[in-house]
Amino acid sequence: MTVSQLRSWLLLAFCLTACEQNLLSQCSQQAHNTIEKYLDVSYRGAFIGGSKLAFEDSLSLTMNDGFPPEWPVVFVDGYKIIRDLKTNGGCRFTISFEKKGIINDDLVFRAIRQTEVARMWVVCSGQSCKVDMADERYGLSPHVGQRGISAWLDKLRTGEQSARAAALQKAISLAGR
Repeated sequence: MTVSQLRSWLLLAFCLTACEQNLLSQCSQQAHNTIEKYLDVSYRGAFIGGSKLAFEDSLSLTMNDGFPPEWPVVFVDGYKIIRDLKTNGGCRFTISFEKKGIINDDLVFRAIRQTEVARMWVVCSGQSCKVDMADERYGLSPHVGQRGISAWLDKLRTGEQSARAAALQKAISLAGR
């Protein structure tokens, strides 16, 4: 076999492998739309009380099989879908979050600048796709952007957590820079 023939065979093998992976990893547009909407409502504070509208939007995007853990609340600067894999009945998405810090249940903020990678499953049936929130699959605490956290903290300022909420708001705004 000549070098030229070997190159041709390697190129063909590479193309076949790339095509096979591409076919296996293509999820439906509907599954993509569902996960993108879900990530958006979470980012806006749907699961921490930051946005009533975002929470209402989330109800049509999730299965009735669980809820995300409440704590810690993860302060993120953004997110990106980095991979999808078609599964039997749906799709598994790998998401990258730009984490800026975490807030624990005592409303204490700890700055953590790192990229976090997580997986989420979307189950599709007919014309409907929903995020699977079952504990054994999900387990991802709320990942919220600065506006969602600020809206949540504005609500806490009227209660007994007022001083902590104000301090937390200041820490979040400093970390958001």
